[in-house]
Amino acid sequence: MISEVDLLIVFHNSRQWIPELLESLRSTSTPVRAYFVDNASTDGTPDLLAAAIEELPFPVHLVRSLHNNGFARAMNLLAIQS
Repeated sequence: MISEVDLLIVFHNSRQWIPELLESLRSTSTPVRAYFVDNASTDGTPDLLAAAIEELPFPVHLVRSLHNNGFARAMNLLAIQS
């Protein structure tokens, strides 16, 4: 039996890496529930994520922060959501 995996990812000005990440996630055979937080990106990351998550074959929750919380605090925000 394969368990569902909670995937927590913090983004900050990560637009250039998102297409490859999402392509990889589309091909996973493990049941996944994803939680993404954008840490106040200015490069279009949140808009790209918002548009792309609808195409993923599993539930995705996107949190958009107005402040850069740093990695640890952003992970804590995601952990509360999961």
